[in-house]
Amino acid sequence: MISGTTDALIATLKIGKYPASIAVNPVTNTVYVANILSSTISVINGATNAVRERAVAAYPYKLLVNPATNRIYFLRQLGSSVDVLDGTTLGLTYVPAGMFPDALAVDTLRNKIYAADFTGNQILIIDGLTNTTVSVKGVLNPTAIDVNALTNEFYAINFHDRTLISFSGIPAALPYTLLEQIGQ
Repeated sequence: MISGTTDALIATLKIGKYPASIAVNPVTNTVYVANILSSTISVINGATNAVRERAVAAYPYKLLVNPATNRIYFLRQLGSSVDVLDGTTLGLTYVPAGMFPDALAVDTLRNKIYAADFTGNQILIIDGLTNTTVSVKGVLNPTAIDVNALTNEFYAINFHDRTLISFSGIPAALPYTLLEQIGQ
C-alpha cells in the first residue's frame, strides 16, 4: 500500500494466490482483492491493514464495490452468475447472470448493477435491493460496460461489430431506449 499524501510505501500485505482485481470502499475504508487461484476475496481493513480471507466459489477475477450499500459484486472465470458479498457480514448471494458475464458496472444512485454477458449477447441489470434481473438483449458480445448515474445512461462496447452502444433511461423494467450506436 502506498500513501496518497507522501507516495511512500506504507505496507506490503500477504493476500491470496494470483490476485486479479481490486476495489475499495471509501466509506468503510476497506479494500477487496479477488484471488483467482486461492478462490478467495481478501478483505483488508484500510486503517489497520489487517487481512481476512473469505472463501468463495472457484476463480473470482473481476470485482467492484457499491459504497452506498456496502456490497461487493464479483465475477468468476467460467461462471454464470454475479456473486454478491455483503461487506458487513461477508455473506454470499449468487445472482444468475446469463451464460458468461465478463464485465460489471454500478449505478450507486439507483442501486443497479450491470453485467455484460458476452456469450449470451445481452446486458443484465440487477436490482441491488432484490437481486432480480432485467435483460437487454441484442448487444452482440458485450465486453465492457459503464454507467453515468447523473445522466441516467449506460454504455456497452459491442465486440462483434466494434461499436459503442448507449442506452437511455434506467428504470426498473424495460423498455430501454437505444440512443446511439457509434462506430458503424
